[in-house]
Amino acid sequence: MQFVGQCQERFYLIYMIEFLGYLFTTVLDGRNSYLGDGVQRGLGRPPRDFADYVKAAVSDGVWES
Repeated sequence: MQFVGQCQERFYLIYMIEFLGYLFTTVLDGRNSYLGDGVQRGLGRPPRDFADYVKAAVSDGVWES
């Protein structure tokens, strides 16, 4: 893996290289990514798009000082 080689060239500690290698090859490889319904179950409504939230917050004056 190119990433691990670059870490070794920069003299990173071996446990950090092993951890980052594990992180990028196992945890963040996409196999654990799935959509759940936790937001809908928790709020009792479907989730809304973040852009819609921001538009509503701006129109409500949330960030005005």
